[in-house]
Amino acid sequence: MAGAANTALSQLKRRIPNPGERQNRHGGKAYVRNATELHLLIASALCIVEGEEKGMGHMQYRALLWFTISVSAAWGRGVQPAFSADLIKVNSPLCEVKLEGPIQPGDLKKLEEALTPRMRLCLNSPGGSYLEGLRLFEHIAALRVHTVVDAGDSCFSACAMAFMGGADGAYGDRLPDRTLHAGGRLGFHSPFLSRDGSEMNVDGDRLTAGVAVGFSVVVELIRADKYNLLPKSLVANMLETPPSSIYQIDTFKKAREAGIAITGVRRPEKITKVMLYQACVNSDPWFKDVDKVADDEHARESQLSVTSIDNSYRIVFNGFGLQNMDKCAVDVVSSPGRPAQFRVQFGYNTPQQRLMLGRKPTWYLYPPSATIYQYALE
Repeated sequence: MAGAANTALSQLKRRIPNPGERQNRHGGKAYVRNATELHLLIASALCIVEGEEKGMGHMQYRALLWFTISVSAAWGRGVQPAFSADLIKVNSPLCEVKLEGPIQPGDLKKLEEALTPRMRLCLNSPGGSYLEGLRLFEHIAALRVHTVVDAGDSCFSACAMAFMGGADGAYGDRLPDRTLHAGGRLGFHSPFLSRDGSEMNVDGDRLTAGVAVGFSVVVELIRADKYNLLPKSLVANMLETPPSSIYQIDTFKKAREAGIAITGVRRPEKITKVMLYQACVNSDPWFKDVDKVADDEHARESQLSVTSIDNSYRIVFNGFGLQNMDKCAVDVVSSPGRPAQFRVQFGYNTPQQRLMLGRKPTWYLYPPSATIYQYALE
């Protein structure tokens, strides 16, 4: 019996993914998909061990093992246990209320009771009901609630949809207001095509039904996005990612394209000329090569001047703007005991056309294709 328990526990360990690995239920490694399945698997292993410790007979042991495996398998097919999210008050600089756990029908009512306009909401959930996630998305946007995925938290699937409802604005206007901590995880995938809680295999006689459900998924998404908070590129990436995978917001470029602010980014020990040139590249609204990674050669060739005043200095680069004829000026200001701040502006030497972009977030110093996690504050 000890061999069976050891085997079950070793299988459980193999199904716990490392933080950046893609999850896949149908091919490759059979990773656990969320915290609830993990709990079920742990319960399975513990039941096996408990059965051995109590000296169960062979038939009793097999019955217990079959029961626990069946429960886990049912979750893997999309039949989700009736666990739902909890809303708890937190004492955090980023949020006042936190949504924890799987999202299930009825969670909107909890949110309606807990949220007031312009509150800050943190989310930590493996996902759950797609339609309930859309309802949360609508309600969060209507109340102009700021959404956050904090350090160490994950927000996938239906949770990610709710997160994208984070918005601010006045009257009928809404602007994105959602923040991902560099130490958090955010990911999307297409919803399960189902009518009865189980995943639908859209082949043979069920093809027509599967297509109809697929269309209804898109229709509900369009109806929910009353304020145009979902970028088309994000929706496309989400819908083409199967439920067995995750489209993660794991680079600065993906975050910017999705209208998501990034916080908790580690500052470099020293701000270099190449980093300041990269900040110009990342800030230029007309720049063609949005994936460009700055290097010393580009920075050196584009540099026009450097001037210093007291604890600050300005460096000017050429080759920006609509026809690469504009200049980008970066002001770096240092204060004793405080990290250096930098500001970016375009149209230098043409004050009447100057575009002031102001202080930029730290991640603008890094390449857009860089992985967010590697720059997270420790």
